[in-house]
Amino acid sequence: MQALSDLDSSTLQEDFDLTSVMILEIYELLPVYFLEGAAISIPLPTYGAAGDLIPLMTTYDYGDGDIAVECYLLGDGEPSEAILHVHFEKGNLIYGFINS
Repeated sequence: MQALSDLDSSTLQEDFDLTSVMILEIYELLPVYFLEGAAISIPLPTYGAAGDLIPLMTTYDYGDGDIAVECYLLGDGEPSEAILHVHFEKGNLIYGFINS
């Protein structure tokens, strides 16, 4: 998330295997949801009160060791309308998409 917040294309490509097309798509979406310069992060699993109507992070276990995660992205620590969809295949983070 730090690389995303910093618009660090090199780290996104080298460490997370995102293509330049994927990175461009992400960069085009960020201004829709966040003010310029906002610190983008994900909520901790314990974020918010137990009585929250909408969980800020949801995980799905495929039963074969792979999991999917959907979470609201935070801008400067506050929930936004942006939802990040990723999954982990054999421990590797695979970017899905961002929507609302």
